[in-house]
Amino acid sequence: MLASNPQYAEFVMAAQQGKLQQPNVNKQPSLTKQKTLETLAHQEELTIKQMAAMKDKPMPETGDQMEMMVVMMVEQNKMQDEMHERTGVENDDFEDSLLYFVSKDPEVAAAMQKYMMKMR
Repeated sequence: MLASNPQYAEFVMAAQQGKLQQPNVNKQPSLTKQKTLETLAHQEELTIKQMAAMKDKPMPETGDQMEMMVVMMVEQNKMQDEMHERTGVENDDFEDSLLYFVSKDPEVAAAMQKYMMKMR
């Protein structure tokens, strides 16, 4: 049941990948603001596509939370691979740059807020 909650699944995946450390928002980003916004737009498109595909894809009938979590992690990694193929950007670089610009630039912060509202 918890594995079907996208926010919980993302939190668990981040914990499993060791990404829960407090990031340094003052670290210079590896991407430009424009590349960060372009990558965010690609991520939004891929996320919507992935969410639609997950609705059509049956979850394991056993209801096994671990199995459902693995399915979610596989889908997340597929999305990250596709994003890298499209943009040439590694997910970690994108996340670091996005965090930097969200905290420093109102345009990026607004784009991120718009993205988050669509994901509700």
